[in-house]
Amino acid sequence: MTPPALVSQDSSLIPALQNDNKSEEDTANPLDRIFTYTPIPTIILDSSLRVVEVSKSYLTLSNLERDKVLGSLLFDLYEMPASCYSIILGALSYAISTQSIQLTDSPWFKCGRLQITPIFDGSNLRHLTLEFQPTSSTIAHQ
Repeated sequence: MTPPALVSQDSSLIPALQNDNKSEEDTANPLDRIFTYTPIPTIILDSSLRVVEVSKSYLTLSNLERDKVLGSLLFDLYEMPASCYSIILGALSYAISTQSIQLTDSPWFKCGRLQITPIFDGSNLRHLTLEFQPTSSTIAHQ
């Protein structure tokens, strides 16, 4: 059996995996779908640290419901020790002040690392992405 070509004549990638059954979700903004379906547990925050998008992988990892997470302030999602707040606040502050990606140890969900990416429009902070990098033992149990 010959495997399907990765790129078809119309330049679509992996045509065998395309689904002709378009749902309402498929007609949404493609970037929304990327963040929703990324295998990397991800939260998108606005500049006031309110959750504006969340990946399904994050919801699985955190065992939270989408409706509870969307619109919540980051620090209202979980109770955590003061030392965890200081780690996250320090990493957020550094990422914003340097306008660069910050990688730090994660105090959440037994994740090994947390990557914070600030997204700026000129000098205005628009969003922050938080990507949780699970430890190998966390991945094995999912």
